Amino acid sequence: MTNLVVAPIVTLLATGVLGLVLRNHDVLQERATTAGFLAYSAVTATLVERVLTGGVVAFQVGDWAAPFGITLVADALSVLMLCIVAVVGTVCVVYRTGAGEAEWSLLPLLSFMCAGASGAFLTGDLFNLFVWLEVTLMSSYVLIALRGNGDGAAATLRYLVVNLVGSSFILVAIGGIYSTMGTLNMADLSRRLAEPAAYNASPGAALGFFGLLLCVFALKSGLAPFQFWVPEAYRAAPPAASAVMSGVAKKVGIYAIVRVLVGVLGASSATYRVLGASLTPVGMAGGVLAFMASLSIAVGGVGALSRRRLDGLLSYSSIGQVGFIALPIAVYALSGSDLLFLAGGLLYAVNHAIGKSMLFLISGLVEGSTGGQRVDELSGLVSWDRGVSAAFFVGALSMIGVPPLAGFLGKLQAFRAVVSLPSLMAVGVGGAFLSILYFTRAWISVFWGEPVEAERPPVRAKAAVLFLALLLVIGGLAAEPLVRFSELAAEAAINQEAYRDVVLGGGAS
Repeated sequence: MTNLVVAPIVTLLATGVLGLVLRNHDVLQERATTAGFLAYSAVTATLVERVLTGGVVAFQVGDWAAPFGITLVADALSVLMLCIVAVVGTVCVVYRTGAGEAEWSLLPLLSFMCAGASGAFLTGDLFNLFVWLEVTLMSSYVLIALRGNGDGAAATLRYLVVNLVGSSFILVAIGGIYSTMGTLNMADLSRRLAEPAAYNASPGAALGFFGLLLCVFALKSGLAPFQFWVPEAYRAAPPAASAVMSGVAKKVGIYAIVRVLVGVLGASSATYRVLGASLTPVGMAGGVLAFMASLSIAVGGVGALSRRRLDGLLSYSSIGQVGFIALPIAVYALSGSDLLFLAGGLLYAVNHAIGKSMLFLISGLVEGSTGGQRVDELSGLVSWDRGVSAAFFVGALSMIGVPPLAGFLGKLQAFRAVVSLPSLMAVGVGGAFLSILYFTRAWISVFWGEPVEAERPPVRAKAAVLFLALLLVIGGLAAEPLVRFSELAAEAAINQEAYRDVVLGGGAS
């Protein structure tokens, strides 16, 4: 059963290759890609059942035992992220086949991007985390450039330069960690940080490299002050690509922060004097992450409020909402005591993946039907399509955190995390208020008023959007399974001992 861990990656890589082979056969390519993502969803569901009932599963590639070989690991945190890929990826493929986006390369690239994200979620060492990040990024470079206009080329160039610099820093950090700790396997790093003397490791010297690594993961997540690549990249990409980049690719950075911050650095009990305070490595990183999260909420909210295009508003909104994901994670790192803070961040990550992806798909339908996305040139779209309009309304409310939608509990945990920290509480309240303002402005400007001329949205694309809206409603009304799943994922991130035992023991728990 340990071979099951590699199946999600292989399924999507094969789907991408098949999409390239069928590039001259549009209908066959669409059907093959849809079937591939459905197969991925089935494999993921099987893996989820295996992990939740049997515990952590590890697969040693080539039978080379950890920490010397390549290890793929599935725990509750990994499979929660795989579920995001399954839902968002499959829906975006269905949307693309219905919306009539002409680029034949879009479907294979979406497959490769999701395969890269899946590999990042399942890998057990830092170097292969870097490799799978690059697979995700290489696909996104092409997706941003697909439209072939000047804006797309400029956005691709800036995105490429920023991420190449980030990737270079990852390699520097990985080299530094290996030279000071003697390993890159995350389970082995956790073990050596817990008992550095027994392994002749130098955790103090490695802290700077871990900090550099976390900063690059923040860049990949679009957290401020590294958010500058987000708006242009999302605007330039086709709607299905923007949805996957926001819903899936950004979560790779969030996942990496949680895995390294909690699962690796969390094993260290060493303390260091910083500005007169005695802090653990996790506490130091938590303080920096709290600053980034607060800045992201402010920058994203103010930026979204000042945008004139719907896709621009959603791009800046995504920056602010990722700040709300990172905020409870940061508070957990600072306190190290309440698992629900970490679970709340993961829960809101699921809501963001579904809700924000849906909103980007709707913006694509709006542009396809009206020919534009300028908020001041659109109005009355409720009469264009009541179903899509209702989906936008549901997505906006879920992002704001209005009950009984899926975003409510995640946002509630974010506020619960900062209730005893007045400065962070003020940031959270201010960010929530800005969210209400810019989503209200978008709703009134675009969907109310005198109707503009618009074509009917494609049926399959509309069905994809409505399915995501339904998930947001179900996720709020029947929240207990999702809340429990996020708690199990948080427990998996925190429980380094179980992770180490399975990975370094080479089997399953």
